[in-house]
Amino acid sequence: MSDTIVAGTRNEGPDVGDRRGGWRRQQDQILAALHPLLDPHVVVRALRDDEGQVGDFVCVEANEAAIVHLRLDRERLVGAQILEFLPGDTAKETRDLLARTLETGQPLLLEDIEYPFDMLEPERRFDIRVIRVGKDLSCTWCDVTERHEIEASLRRRVRELDAMHRIFQLLAMRTDLGLALDAARREIADLFGARSAAVCLQPDENAEAATTCEACEIVGDEVAPEEAALVVSALSCEQPVAGECSGDDPCQLMAVPMVTRSRIVGVLTIARPHEAAPFTTREITVAQSVADGLAAAVENERLHQRETRQAATDERQRLARDLHDSATQTIYSANLIAEILPASWQRGPEEGLQDTKTLRRLMRTALCEMRTLLYELRPETLDSAPLGDLLERLGEALTGQGETACEVEVDEDVKLPVDVKLVFYRVAQEALTNAAKHAHATRVRVAVAGEAKAVRLTVHDDGVGFDPAAARPGSMGLRTMRERAQGIDAGLRVESHAGEGTTVTMMWKGPGAATSHAEREDHGADT
Repeated sequence: MSDTIVAGTRNEGPDVGDRRGGWRRQQDQILAALHPLLDPHVVVRALRDDEGQVGDFVCVEANEAAIVHLRLDRERLVGAQILEFLPGDTAKETRDLLARTLETGQPLLLEDIEYPFDMLEPERRFDIRVIRVGKDLSCTWCDVTERHEIEASLRRRVRELDAMHRIFQLLAMRTDLGLALDAARREIADLFGARSAAVCLQPDENAEAATTCEACEIVGDEVAPEEAALVVSALSCEQPVAGECSGDDPCQLMAVPMVTRSRIVGVLTIARPHEAAPFTTREITVAQSVADGLAAAVENERLHQRETRQAATDERQRLARDLHDSATQTIYSANLIAEILPASWQRGPEEGLQDTKTLRRLMRTALCEMRTLLYELRPETLDSAPLGDLLERLGEALTGQGETACEVEVDEDVKLPVDVKLVFYRVAQEALTNAAKHAHATRVRVAVAGEAKAVRLTVHDDGVGFDPAAARPGSMGLRTMRERAQGIDAGLRVESHAGEGTTVTMMWKGPGAATSHAEREDHGADT
């Protein structure tokens, strides 16, 4: 045997002694490297019972960072035992972890755990590393509380941004604001861990009728537009403010004004159980951002509704003008002739026959005009009908008046986008109206032809024509046609000479085809 027992001691022989010397040198080197570390570092040694089981660990070495962090002097720290130093359950768990590391030799790595190294601030978090060095354990820890808080803050921020994105996406994609607000309300409640959330709107000043709610009265005049959110803690609500909030159920309530253009349009209320944590400053800030988005959505919807109502009013007024200028006057003239028709027959059959023909022509004209107006009342018809059919209907209406013959010729190969087709239709309609009412034309020709990467509209009449130099500048007919042509980047030309009729030409070159400045110039003036 290489080892012998002498006087109660173990004679381990030169090989074992050399190995122990190597361990000590390795341990000394590791300790020399770890002691200057800025992170706390201690070396602990196992205390075993008579059966060889680890009963505790004792600190045998500590660097300056450990002494400062644990707020102990070296004499007290070196020699301290874990079961005496740490609180009960934590001490036992630590002892068992260290014992396992000592027996297996596997390093102990603990990431971002709450550990009571600091008795004054027990909620701090640490990364802990334990490795076996010879028969001892080297323990190092790093305070990662700030890192943990930053990461937690980033996670909260990402969650908040994700929730706000979903909320605003719901509002942006809404077909019905009420349904969108209801879906957003559920997202808001989930974001704040609340039992419920409510969106209550103030009356719209421009609406015909509107209602308010209890939540709006909670804020009332206490919150001016420039003030922050009003937070009411442990509020016992006498009447429902949000889904599950009642008089017998106290809650944490946050009421946030929804402000747009320095005006409160409503209140966002968020209710949490009374035992929940109070609302933080960060949560109030997030709630205000959400409330601002809700306010913008509500204001946009109200603006849209007002614009829709105004558009409907404008359209009714336009129809009234069109009826007055066309069918109403025609029917009025027909009514006058119908009233004098008996007297005309009494004066003579020829006069009566002539008045009858005039009456038939007026009634046919009124019928065509009414059909045209009814046709235009259905926008989907204008969108889906071919351009040739639309222009044919205009020509029939003009011919039906009995004084002007209209010829329509449209190249069947011409395919136009819907918005461009409508401009072609409106420009031709304006030109035909001018030809009938002002030029007193007997014949009008409308042609649409496809050319090289372009489409040309031509409306020519044999009316009285006019002198472009003497035309009134900015006349409505020409200005309307010019604006429509410019809207699709088309060129418009109006040519006329006194006694020689008028020709209106519009050229559209299609997507990606530039229209020259010369082609966009108007030559001539409005009739």
